[in-house]
Amino acid sequence: MNGIPPQCKHFQDEIDDLQQQVESLQRDLQTAPPPPKSDILKEIRDLRKEIRLLDDQLDACVNAPTSNLRIAAIEQTQAIQFFNFNGQGSGFSGNNTVPMVARKETILRVYVNTTAFPGFPTPASVSGKVFYLGQPPLSPINGPIPAVPSTSIDRGNANHTLNFRIPAGHSKVTGMFNIRVFDPAHEGDDAYTSKTTQIILGFNPVPEVRVHGVLIHYTGRGLNIPAPSGLDLIDTLVLVGRMYPIPGFTYTACDVIDFSGDLTVSSGPNCGVGWNELFSILQNMRTASQTNDVYVGLLPPGVPTSNFTGCGGGGVAIAYVGEGTVLAQEIGHAFDRAHAPCNNPSNPDPNYPVYNSYPSASIGEFGFDSSNSHILNPAFTYDYMSYCGPVWTSPYTYVGLKNRISMSQAAMHPEQAGRRDVEREHLYLNFRVHTTHDGKVDLLPSYILHGPGLVLETGREAPVWCHLVGADGEVILVHRCHLSNPHHDPDAATFDVHEAVPWDPATRSIEFLGGGKVIHRIEVEADVPKLTVKPPRRAEKGPELMCVEWDAHHSKKLWCIVRYTHDSGKTWRAVAADVTFWSLVVNLDLLPGGERCVFQIVASSGLRTVTAETEPFEVKRKPRTAAILRPKPGERFPRGASVVLFGGGHSPDFETADFDDVVWTSNLDGHLGIGHQLTTHTLLPGRHRITVSVPDGLGDEASASVTVEIEG
Repeated sequence: MNGIPPQCKHFQDEIDDLQQQVESLQRDLQTAPPPPKSDILKEIRDLRKEIRLLDDQLDACVNAPTSNLRIAAIEQTQAIQFFNFNGQGSGFSGNNTVPMVARKETILRVYVNTTAFPGFPTPASVSGKVFYLGQPPLSPINGPIPAVPSTSIDRGNANHTLNFRIPAGHSKVTGMFNIRVFDPAHEGDDAYTSKTTQIILGFNPVPEVRVHGVLIHYTGRGLNIPAPSGLDLIDTLVLVGRMYPIPGFTYTACDVIDFSGDLTVSSGPNCGVGWNELFSILQNMRTASQTNDVYVGLLPPGVPTSNFTGCGGGGVAIAYVGEGTVLAQEIGHAFDRAHAPCNNPSNPDPNYPVYNSYPSASIGEFGFDSSNSHILNPAFTYDYMSYCGPVWTSPYTYVGLKNRISMSQAAMHPEQAGRRDVEREHLYLNFRVHTTHDGKVDLLPSYILHGPGLVLETGREAPVWCHLVGADGEVILVHRCHLSNPHHDPDAATFDVHEAVPWDPATRSIEFLGGGKVIHRIEVEADVPKLTVKPPRRAEKGPELMCVEWDAHHSKKLWCIVRYTHDSGKTWRAVAADVTFWSLVVNLDLLPGGERCVFQIVASSGLRTVTAETEPFEVKRKPRTAAILRPKPGERFPRGASVVLFGGGHSPDFETADFDDVVWTSNLDGHLGIGHQLTTHTLLPGRHRITVSVPDGLGDEASASVTVEIEG
């Protein structure tokens, strides 16, 4: 009976009654003797004929106009959606086939048709309401809009549709939504009100992407540029979160590293020598931490560079502060997404679709930014995986990333992230192949570490194999290599490879093969590096700083990783990698606390690796602190404007507060909603003190507030 107007329900009642009679006769037919069966069959045929007539009457009644307003279609979008209305859309897939993501703001774009049936009044404008279980009805975030025939609707104009925002906190499970539109000057009058349209929305659970921030203090080229802040990282990722098929990010940790490489040198592997050096440092920090979090490096403004403003792949992404569109691409590379084909990127995705008559790498459909109702036109908006702009997300990238992130262990909790049951030694092998020098191989900082194996993002297959070879020449292990960085081209003069290879202590050399023959061989060093660690020293005043010092000796150059544990070695976290000096000052305020904390030095002479640890020491645990990034203090908004609330809480010990634990309130409007990002257009006029509250992890609550003004 759902969706049938009251004046039509008597037809359905009669149909139901006749259908019950048919079912009863069918039961009689099974037990009746042969002669009466023909009479029963005739009666069943007559009843079914009557049912068909009543069905036609019911359809006519249901479809009979009750006003000159009708809902023609409803588009469901969170960033991008397949939808073809008035020929506006790619037609690449069926309407509303891009799936909805749970705990992400959802927009319903309602396409209204205004007719001219005689006997019904002509509406001047249109507004509407959305009703769903347990919540007050939603009003549109725009309008009223003009009452026009649906044939004149431009999908690229946000104000040609009524747009309703379902908060992220309500976009969790499958729900039924009832929508009706009306002339706001005659609300409640059936003659000015459409019939109710009912839709069912299902939301797919997608995990938050786990991000480990690496803030870069730049000391190269005679410069000394301070590292960005953790809030800079979160702020830069705001746009990424709006374009990505995720409910948000979980910030697991944050480190500050010094880097002095030259990013202006464009020679070498495709990102350039300096970029690849920085990429390798983050890659080694990630593998030495034995986690599949995405490591996001953030450069401060002012660091000189060449043509590149970012680099990514294999679980690592690097960009500058404020470059959200660049990070969107680099994190896409971290999840194995290739370039979209525009402006000659390296290794473009051969499967990227050609949408309608739109240009190459077009987003293919009209995008919708829920934070500001901005429409992204596919005629001149490109996928962020391309080198063209302006950018948004395409359905191809959106759905592909959703599937990749949903199955990726980089988004899971660390004790589940890529861990294997058996711990063993792994060689984290990094090398550079010179294709123009008969495949000569340069060994880059590589390490042998004991622990659970990691499920590394693989990327494209490289034209190189590795053999671990024993003392008498037998091949112990055969390993196919991959290009974890999509910027690296196997046809270029050089390309870099980063591999995780199960290690066998019997290995005496590594053979590199290309084209079926050995192109290079590296011998495992006979002598082992010598390493001793000095007792760590705390700073006497100021921040919680600790100086870690060690002595390392070997006949060859040594590289070191500094790792930290707060739980007696159950988990390790690299705070620096590829270090070539023998001391490091570490900010303990960025590290989780515990009673038996230890620093470990990992020293490698290329392949031979040794470790040494400090004595245990205590580091205090830190409660979460709350922060609001949007709106800014003192901002003013016109009444009815969309106000984005973005914030939450974090600590090194308790990570990011859960979605449901982030609560927003106003001193004027009370409870506003939950989640890391919330958009509201219903704040009352006046001076609001907006507060976000989160559990601090130690049994208390942390909060932050800003004051904004709503005019009108």
